[in-house]
Amino acid sequence: MAISPETSWYADEVPLLPATNVIIGPNKKYAFALKDSRSVQMQRYLNIAQDMLNNAMQGAFDGEGASAHLAPYFSLRAIEFYWEFDAESPIDFVASLRERVMQHGQVVSEDFYDISTGSLRTTNQSPCLTVQLTSKIKVKIYAKTTRRVRFEVTIKDDAINVVAGQRSQASVEGIVSLIPSLAQEAADRLAPLIQSITAAPPPPGRATALQLMHLITQNAQDRYVAEAIIAALVSFGRVAAYGNDPMKSAIRGLKERGILRSVKPRSSICVITDEYHDALISLRRYR
Repeated sequence: MAISPETSWYADEVPLLPATNVIIGPNKKYAFALKDSRSVQMQRYLNIAQDMLNNAMQGAFDGEGASAHLAPYFSLRAIEFYWEFDAESPIDFVASLRERVMQHGQVVSEDFYDISTGSLRTTNQSPCLTVQLTSKIKVKIYAKTTRRVRFEVTIKDDAINVVAGQRSQASVEGIVSLIPSLAQEAADRLAPLIQSITAAPPPPGRATALQLMHLITQNAQDRYVAEAIIAALVSFGRVAAYGNDPMKSAIRGLKERGILRSVKPRSSICVITDEYHDALISLRRYR
């Protein structure tokens, strides 16, 4: 089921993707829905879906010797929560987040959507950034309309069990009971990303690009490891060591010397410290 706004609602805002699952325009039905909690809305939705399926099955077996009955088994495979924010230029805003978003995930990807403006279709580029926070939790950021940016958090499979308990339930009410804790988890996962996006720029640093390169090379000892760390910082704004990564010792040494820092506690993703931030910006100009 998808929401398709009337084209007359596009006077002040235009969807940048096919207009599914986006609320545009003064439709009182949406205002009515917004007054209820997520759990209430989801319970209504699931009850409607269950009734439709039940009625269809009963009709299919009408007059037959066999009959259909509802088996009390429901499984929540994945759930998505999203937040939308106003932006003067959503496409530019999303494109500008690339480095800061990369600092929050081991795996980050960029997609490009075709843009649709009502009946007029163009092939402009709307960047969509996807951050894999864990193997089962991801954040997607993209320009939804000409005035809004959407942040989506998807939680699926085993992550639902970890966060909210058993994702298989014997009733609609059981599935709905999982929603509050999953919504809180989504908000908690998104909060550090929002904080990094809205953070004030660091104070000017005194280190130069040459000093930064020298410190990394000196600490790494192996010139190829040093080059890999420098290239990762220049290209992505971060280095992300894996389990038995041979570069781990070099990264640890750079952290101990105050050149790198973990993006958050216990994270293997490291970014440049404020003192060397300007040096990294300068280094990018000459690479």
